[in-house]
Amino acid sequence: MNSIINEHVFIIGGTGNIGTKCVRELISKKIPVTLLARNPQKVSNLFPGVSSDALKVVQGDYNSDSVLKAALPGHTRLFLLVTDIEHMGTIKGYLATLAYASGIQQIVDISSVSVNDPWRSRHIGYKARLAEEAILAASTQVKGTSVVTLRPSRFMSNTIVFDFPVNDAFIDNIPHDTPQAWISTNDIGALAASILADDIEKHGNEVYTMVSQIVTPAQRADIFTRVLGRPISYKQVSAQERFDLLKNNASHFSFSALYDLVTYIETNPTISVGLPILLGREPETFEEYLEPNKHKLL
Repeated sequence: MNSIINEHVFIIGGTGNIGTKCVRELISKKIPVTLLARNPQKVSNLFPGVSSDALKVVQGDYNSDSVLKAALPGHTRLFLLVTDIEHMGTIKGYLATLAYASGIQQIVDISSVSVNDPWRSRHIGYKARLAEEAILAASTQVKGTSVVTLRPSRFMSNTIVFDFPVNDAFIDNIPHDTPQAWISTNDIGALAASILADDIEKHGNEVYTMVSQIVTPAQRADIFTRVLGRPISYKQVSAQERFDLLKNNASHFSFSALYDLVTYIETNPTISVGLPILLGREPETFEEYLEPNKHKLL
């Protein structure tokens, strides 16, 4: 059995929506955290008033080889989130190798639900699968290590970051009654923190798919209308129009990733019924996620 008192978690990918939630949850559980960040000042702004005993910052990034080799020893677990889709497999495999060699016993990896799709049917799923395989390969080389993989569906935060309403309407290239799988980034971060605080043996090498709600574009329009207090409608556009908009709003994605986002149509998405067991509560609904974030859309 592991004791929380003896845990020390290293965080890679801790300044976004998912990572910040995970860090806050771990700190609330009295688990000390070390966060790798390019900009330490950003970390200070995200976590004001948190003591250096609870949160230590190491300046660097994925490529900071000497920094990572010096910082990783002494930690028991690793939270791993990499946003570089195109090089995800190489990056995660390398980081996992360093982590396990340093003495880290468990990695909680943020992957993608698209890994569940048929082999190479989706660009993002293919890249995420390569990354999962790379971490597993690294784990098999070091006895007593494990990786728990979270496969979240479409982020609710997308509707704030790049899929937001404009002029009282939002667009997509699918029919208004097409079901889509969604998950709150708060729930992803909370589940990651819960696993990192649990006994390592409890989760082993489990994979958890995360779908909390199935919402159509028409239903999303109704949710936006209630939360924002003004009529919001859904407008179906062509795939080309959708692609052009995403190219402007989500320019960090590659052509292949954008193409994937535009052309993918889910087939019979289903809710992950085990999420309340894992979270210890009901997952957030779309409306519950948007309510405290609506100021970003007003």
